[in-house]
Amino acid sequence: MRIRPEQLSSSLQSGNLSPIYLVTGDEPLQAMEAADAIRKAAKTQGYEERTILEVSQKFEWNSLFQEADTMSLFASQKLLELRLSSFKPGTKGGKTLIEYSENLPPETILLITANKIEAASQKTKWFKALDGCGAVVQIWPVDAKSLPQWIVRRFADQGRQISMDAATYIAENVEGNMLAASQEIEIILLVTDKSQLALDDVLSVGDSSRYDVFKLTDAILEGQAERAIRILDGLRHEGLEPIIIHWALNRELHSLYKMAKDLAGGDRIDNVLKKHRVWANRSNLIKNALQRHKPRGLQMLIKSAAKLERTLKGASQIKTADAWTETTWLCMRMSGVRLEQGLLKTL
Repeated sequence: MRIRPEQLSSSLQSGNLSPIYLVTGDEPLQAMEAADAIRKAAKTQGYEERTILEVSQKFEWNSLFQEADTMSLFASQKLLELRLSSFKPGTKGGKTLIEYSENLPPETILLITANKIEAASQKTKWFKALDGCGAVVQIWPVDAKSLPQWIVRRFADQGRQISMDAATYIAENVEGNMLAASQEIEIILLVTDKSQLALDDVLSVGDSSRYDVFKLTDAILEGQAERAIRILDGLRHEGLEPIIIHWALNRELHSLYKMAKDLAGGDRIDNVLKKHRVWANRSNLIKNALQRHKPRGLQMLIKSAAKLERTLKGASQIKTADAWTETTWLCMRMSGVRLEQGLLKTL
């Protein structure tokens, strides 16, 4: 059964989950969000146990059956993830997928993620077997003409309305990059509570400031504390709301913490980056940050970010708390600067 990405949410909300989901396509943002939606729906319905199988040239296809047959003492329902990436199942993998489709294990959902599967491969028996008993979500890149409408739907999903000229402006600014468009939308939603947004509302956020936020996080991940503080000072003088900077820092911290835990558990760095879908152009930045920070240290930074959020919302118990000072200290600590113990006490 074929399901378009925009149909997936309503399909999952119906409560009738498919035993197999195949998410395939080359557009990273939509593919990631489709897989995340399936994971969330499965967890909501009690599929607490999750096992990930990364397919490589030495992958043992029998492990798919072994994992399906192995049930946890703590969970009766399981989500199995089979990550093909660019690998094709081949003869052995194809036979395994056909056999799995014909003998579906009980209380198990199989989520398969793959890059774009070409038309020739969609005519194979294994693909038809998956399509016959499961749900196939094909991800197609959103072209330049369709991107404004995608942006409008994105705002609508958050209970907001945006004019078409404002959506077109965002689409032209990000030059077709859907991840950048998604980040742009998050920031706009963060700084305004208007239910209906016009072009002037989007322009008022300030283009250079929005993009410099990402330069700030890159400098922090690289460990360039002085450059990070210069960018931060520039953002402050431009009048950017510190809540936007907190959003970016907090997101990076939680992402780093999840990866650091995987590394501490024995996973290889390349596998961790692939698992958390780190883009190739950011992999060195993330590696640098993970060399500086361990899980425990990142937990402390996350607590500092939570304290900063309270200050930003006016809920801090420290009357003299200053949002920009705390933001500066957080940026320095994330960059690897060791602050004096006296300063840390105020955090």
